[in-house]
Amino acid sequence: MIDRMMRTAEVRAVRALCNSSHWLDVKRGLWTRPVKIGLRASAWPESEVVALLDARVAGCSAQEIRDLVRRLEAARGERAPRVGVQRVATVAAGAPA
Repeated sequence: MIDRMMRTAEVRAVRALCNSSHWLDVKRGLWTRPVKIGLRASAWPESEVVALLDARVAGCSAQEIRDLVRRLEAARGERAPRVGVQRVATVAAGAPA
């Protein structure tokens, strides 16, 4: 399943926070870091935004939210498609992909 990406302005609007408060939460580990989607563009997977908002509504402590942030960011690597070195070398050598 492809997760919709939410840009900073949209995430801030959903959270009802000003820019500095949003980025302070990111710095403190209370919100996930954004994913680079271009040279000058970042966004958050919608599933992460929903999970973090749900945790706040449920009354989770700051430590519980930090733990959730770590789990969400770790899961990004598990969801990402892997481009192996062997595949890159094979394509570079002119073999069919």
